[in-house]
Amino acid sequence: MQWPQSERYDPGEAEPRIREFWEKENVYRFDEHAKGEIYSIDTPPPTVSGSMHIGHAFSYAQQDFIARFQRMRGRNVFYPFGTDDNGLATERLIEKMKNVSSRKMARDEFIALCLKTLDEIRPDFIQDWKNIGTSADFSIFYSTINGHCRRISQRSFVELHKKGRIYRDFRPVIFCPSCRTAIAQVEMQDARLKSTLNYLKAKAEDGSFLVYATTRPEVMYGCVGMSIRQDGNYARIRVGEEAWVTSKDSLPFFGKHVKFTIEKELKGKDLIGLRVAIPIAGNMVRVSHDEVTETGYGTGIVYYCTYGLLPLVQDSHRPGGDAGREAQVHAQLPQGQSGGRLIPGLRDHAPRGHVRLRGHEHQAGWRLCEDTGGGRGVGHEQGLAALPWEAREIHH
Repeated sequence: MQWPQSERYDPGEAEPRIREFWEKENVYRFDEHAKGEIYSIDTPPPTVSGSMHIGHAFSYAQQDFIARFQRMRGRNVFYPFGTDDNGLATERLIEKMKNVSSRKMARDEFIALCLKTLDEIRPDFIQDWKNIGTSADFSIFYSTINGHCRRISQRSFVELHKKGRIYRDFRPVIFCPSCRTAIAQVEMQDARLKSTLNYLKAKAEDGSFLVYATTRPEVMYGCVGMSIRQDGNYARIRVGEEAWVTSKDSLPFFGKHVKFTIEKELKGKDLIGLRVAIPIAGNMVRVSHDEVTETGYGTGIVYYCTYGLLPLVQDSHRPGGDAGREAQVHAQLPQGQSGGRLIPGLRDHAPRGHVRLRGHEHQAGWRLCEDTGGGRGVGHEQGLAALPWEAREIHH
């Protein structure tokens, strides 16, 4: 074919003309009967969650380099193209485009809306890949939401389960209070937020109260211990009829809010092994040393939480459990709101019957999605338990 020549290359004219030629002549159509060794590319389908971005263009251009190189070597390249439109990203896109909430719709109704909308937007989405010259065989198309792909996926899970390579168990997950489901770490980004430092009391077995400060009172149900610095300087102070334990560095702060007298000066090591009851949750935990605890921050006493396999934590967070109902009310709220919801219930456990608030900034995980109330990110609690499928090591 004779291509028209011009003194200056015009991509706006040349590229559509070349793409049309490729499609008309089936230049990249896979022929299963052709001679030559088949080179198969398991094309990862891009997620239909908007339009192409630079990351898409970069990664798919690299795949296309390989496909073209293998054709030049005489191989019969199998290079299909598909879209990943079966997941949270697509659901969020549909909710935003159609101004609806999946939680307020019947399941079948929302699925039907997703399928209809995807059929409407998919052609323009795929065109982006054609526009950058991707040499895939677009006639071999698949969608992760169609019946064929879903059957393959379900069959794979069944086969892996029969072989004992996946199992279902109680494990911690990152939970989205907006999507109301588990999400992946890759779907989150960090943001520095302003929050409050809440000062609370935990009653020790000797009758005194260890005062600790936290920006996350809502995770108390997962508390498994309290830490101090063993070489740090602490004090037992008398406030009315109560004995409080706090760091000496924090005494100026308390002096602005309460009247107290120092009963005894302590070293952090004197507190190690003491058993303490966490407010409201009632968890009995022990005090231990942690070298990262700072006596100059808060009260020099830190409570720490986990959502591992400890029976106490499982009982508190198992969906539907008696203790879990209270915990999940707060764990499912956007980060930064759940602590505020807890404050009224914590007043009896705060110094002098109220919570001392102090301005503070901390790092928090935010999902790359928008809520329905104001177009801002939605915070996520780490650790609300669920029952995900987990894969054991798979041997090929």
